[in-house]
Amino acid sequence: MAGVSNRHLVWAMAAVFIAASCQPAAQKKADPNVAKFAAARSIVRDLLRDPRSAQFQRERVGKKGAVCGQVNAKNTYGGYVGFADYVYDPETKAAHVRPEEPDYNLEGEYITSPAAKEHIHSIIASCEFKMRWMALCESNVPPDWKEMEKICRQFIELGPVVDALH
Repeated sequence: MAGVSNRHLVWAMAAVFIAASCQPAAQKKADPNVAKFAAARSIVRDLLRDPRSAQFQRERVGKKGAVCGQVNAKNTYGGYVGFADYVYDPETKAAHVRPEEPDYNLEGEYITSPAAKEHIHSIIASCEFKMRWMALCESNVPPDWKEMEKICRQFIELGPVVDALH
């Protein structure tokens, strides 16, 4: 009798093991940042010439819940331009993509010329992006950032003056 009950016990344990292994695997926990990334991507796409071509990488949540990452998209010629940093600020619901790095040399340009105005505004756009990026995305601020930030603020203050000259 003991042999029969041991056999039944073995079969019962095997049945439980098989039944347990047939259960679906526990579902992975959903990434809490998926919704943040989706909101950021939607706003960033609105800034692009070809929103459907957008490719995103290196996305992460920065300070104050900001989404920091990189985006690549096609230009008007249909070619990809290369990945550029972007930052999405959930407080303002605004996204900003790093503009092309301007030439900071203004030598030989008259401040009143249209070219100088465009040049200064490209420097201002670059400075504004860098300031947002440093405030929301960088955890390690470079030692020379305070000096660069000071120069950026001077350019930003120069913008309305340049506009008034034209």
